[in-house]
Amino acid sequence: MKRPVIIAAPGAFERSGLRRLVSETFPAADLRESTSAPELVQALDARFAGLVVLDEAMLQQQGAEAVLQGPLARLGTRLIRLSRDPVSAGPPIGTWARDLPDRLRRALTVQTLPTTALQPDSAPPDLPQGAQGSGRAPQHAGRTARPACLLVASSTGGPGALAQLLQAIPQGGPPWIIAQHMPSHGTQAFAAHLSEVTGRQVREAGGRDLPAAGDLIVLRGGQDFELQRRQDGALSLRPALLTSSPFHPNADTLMLSAAASGIAAAALILSGMGEDGAIGAAALSAAGHPVFVQAPETCVVAGMPGAALARLPMLQKIDPGTPPLSLLRLCAPQL
Repeated sequence: MKRPVIIAAPGAFERSGLRRLVSETFPAADLRESTSAPELVQALDARFAGLVVLDEAMLQQQGAEAVLQGPLARLGTRLIRLSRDPVSAGPPIGTWARDLPDRLRRALTVQTLPTTALQPDSAPPDLPQGAQGSGRAPQHAGRTARPACLLVASSTGGPGALAQLLQAIPQGGPPWIIAQHMPSHGTQAFAAHLSEVTGRQVREAGGRDLPAAGDLIVLRGGQDFELQRRQDGALSLRPALLTSSPFHPNADTLMLSAAASGIAAAALILSGMGEDGAIGAAALSAAGHPVFVQAPETCVVAGMPGAALARLPMLQKIDPGTPPLSLLRLCAPQL
């Protein structure tokens, strides 16, 4: 079924450019247009369930901001706002062309998730409402089926936690794909450092790659990656368009791509600033896959684990120095 997408822009030139960008990213999209705030309000009042791509120039129309405030707030993650440069007279089509495809992919992936996976104040998937404070874990937390891979989000303080985990977990399990926030010139040396301190073979992936059992892969810094499954069943890593996030490799991009491809990926959120990995972890958890977070009290910076726990409070927290049996069983084929 086609997904409806409203392009809300007052200018014909902008609407034409946005139609092309959206149709190139999602050829099957049901494209609609709104040229004014009243038109957009009418479209949203008609139980519209798709996405809205909004040129913020529409908010400059007389009375538009007040009229649209409520309808736009109700859209939540289904609204993609395209900002304008106040210094420049024309629309920043180049910036939109760079950022919009990735923002659309994220919004469409998040739209497919259960609401409980996206709201910080709601119970995690598989838990009834009102059970947030009960101490119960999600029903899938005890599964022992081994995932196809482990996707790791790591930033400030994460390298030390990774070294501890790799020293504790036996070799030969599913591949680890590590999104360590780092510039491009640093990840090859980081992979070599992990190899030296853990005695494990860790390598950098900078382009297309086929992760296999036992692989320990550090994604090249400064760029983003998607994970897909080939027709022959093999996992396939490939570079993706950079997100607007300041953190690269971006863990949300990696995890959301795995969820969208139906890959049985486990996730691990380690120490770091910001919120990268929280949305992607919610997507994987909603699909029934295990998600672990580093216990905030063991983090150098607890921002990333804290953001994931804010969305899914019952995620299992781990101490990298003493990983729990549940994580060992997922990662070690002999247990």
